[in-house]
Amino acid sequence: LFYTTREVGATLARQAKSGGAVVGADATLKDLGREIADLKITPGSLVAIIDADERVVALEDVERLVAVETGGALRLAQVGDLAMPALSAAAALSTDGVQRQHHVQGSQEWELISVPLALRADGRALRVLMAVADNELFGEARKLLQRQLFITLGLIVLSVPAGFWLTQRIVQPLRLLAEEAKLVASFDF
Repeated sequence: LFYTTREVGATLARQAKSGGAVVGADATLKDLGREIADLKITPGSLVAIIDADERVVALEDVERLVAVETGGALRLAQVGDLAMPALSAAAALSTDGVQRQHHVQGSQEWELISVPLALRADGRALRVLMAVADNELFGEARKLLQRQLFITLGLIVLSVPAGFWLTQRIVQPLRLLAEEAKLVASFDF
């Protein structure tokens, strides 16, 4: 809890290599929530930052970050507490490097991503989890593909009569020329 603003957050600090300076920054949970919202690829994307114990460190919906235990004590919510099965599935991905996996949850298909962060919280590794619904991610591409298919079919349907008409326009004078050539060949003037 920051004393001056009365907001929940964390102070991040790093000592310079020379040891003569320290750079620090205060980040409130609201600030982190806004940054998380900016990471969303689609409106329905789910994004969270978790630690090695799967505690949620940052989430767009800041109200869901804190869980109340039975005795009234407060703690950071676990990924499983969020009631977001796709994020829980992303948390289950390997912590070794960047991981991506296709996942089916009920009737919904998701693309899951887990990316380790270089930052650490209290010495614990952090990961960014992302779950993006396939219908949102590929929806526009599917619409574009359908539109192109209809345009192609329309062009084919229009080109058949146009091609027939054009060939008739070309063939008719050639037929007349061929008939006149026959008459000339048979000396029928």
